[in-house]
Amino acid sequence: MINWEHFTSSDFYIFEIEGFESRMKRIRKDISPKLKVLGDILAPELCAMASTTLYPRIALHMRRRVNPPEETWVAFSPEPKSYKPYVHLRLTINANGIRYLCFLEAESKDKIAFSHAIRSHASFLLNYFISNPEIICFDIPSAEGTPIHGKDLNTEQLLAFAERLSQVKNQHAVFGLLLPRYSMDATQTERFLDISTKSLAKTLPLFHLLDMD
Repeated sequence: MINWEHFTSSDFYIFEIEGFESRMKRIRKDISPKLKVLGDILAPELCAMASTTLYPRIALHMRRRVNPPEETWVAFSPEPKSYKPYVHLRLTINANGIRYLCFLEAESKDKIAFSHAIRSHASFLLNYFISNPEIICFDIPSAEGTPIHGKDLNTEQLLAFAERLSQVKNQHAVFGLLLPRYSMDATQTERFLDISTKSLAKTLPLFHLLDMD
């Protein structure tokens, strides 16, 4: 079994460091190597659960020059050389904790098809969200302005988001779960690996949404 050095409280504080160079230096030194190993550990089981090959890829943040990244991640992509053009899974770390996501970039080639799939399978998604109340729709705000939990979505809100996704150039789609930084599970290796596998598994119905059409 691959040995993995778990995240520590100091890893989360990295995202509070001011300045691009200072934060990126710590991300590359302390976090990216952990994400690389974590991706190698999780990929085989994710592939089995997804019934497809998924390739782990570490965020490089190559486009950034001034603003430091608010989070970094390992992505699990259906293609070996890139992930941003496709619907993919992500495990991210930021100042608030760990997120387990089904992610669609704003520039993804799958964007229109994914929007159509949300509309076509809105009832399925709403029922799935009710059955899995911990899933958060990070791009759909609640009345308080915070990301809404899927269980609280109605058909009108979901269809409005699908329309926005198809019409707004910079709109992406992000669905998933949050493990808070202060949870003991975030810094205990065996428990964390188990939670990570199970949490990413809960995003697979969204990942497979295009296959339903």
